[in-house]
Amino acid sequence: MKNNSFALILAISLIISSLIFGNYFYKAGKKEKKIKVTGIATLGFKTDTVKWSVTFEEYVTGDDVNTLYGFLQKDFETFKRVLRFHGIIDKIIMKPVSIYKKYDRYNNFVGYNGTQQVIVITKKIDDVESLAFSNNELIKKGVVIKYTSLSYFYSEIDRLKKELLHKATQNAFERANEILKNTSYMPGDILEARSGIFQIREPYSTDVSDMGVYDTSTREQEISVTVHIVFKLKNRK
Repeated sequence: MKNNSFALILAISLIISSLIFGNYFYKAGKKEKKIKVTGIATLGFKTDTVKWSVTFEEYVTGDDVNTLYGFLQKDFETFKRVLRFHGIIDKIIMKPVSIYKKYDRYNNFVGYNGTQQVIVITKKIDDVESLAFSNNELIKKGVVIKYTSLSYFYSEIDRLKKELLHKATQNAFERANEILKNTSYMPGDILEARSGIFQIREPYSTDVSDMGVYDTSTREQEISVTVHIVFKLKNRK
């Protein structure tokens, strides 16, 4: 009798377990319909801030280092006066002076060379370009420039990135809709979304990098980004 009762309980338990696990596997096997697409967007823009790096160079014979420092200080003061004359009174950063010995071809010490870097950050791009591309005005005032470079930036780059992500997401939706146009489905809610790396380049450049590109060498620039989105599918009405 006891054996019959045990067998009955075991049978009932197996039936209940089968129902539970059967229901679980049924739900697990019911996959959600979705589509994964990549959207892309590109925008051209004009920068509004320039960083001008200038390096002055002076030379003295013998050990008169103090005179060398004086020459470099004079160059810096003259440079500032020229900037003020053109209305450039923004951020000016002066780097420490670098001094090194100079030798002739017979390895005899002949004097010292000195350089000093100055960085100007301003929104007056036209005026800076005028001075940087043709530095006759500085040369006439005795300022010797060893090295100069311009780097361009955009103060509203964060706002531009948000706008670009919106456009890339819209592009992903349009691509998904195009892929599904001959089916009974259309893209619905976003299930997953991942942004790629922003690429900031000179116009018409094809340079890309997994780490991102940020080319500041041109006044006009181009920014692009990709987004990887998974849409839930819904029936077309």
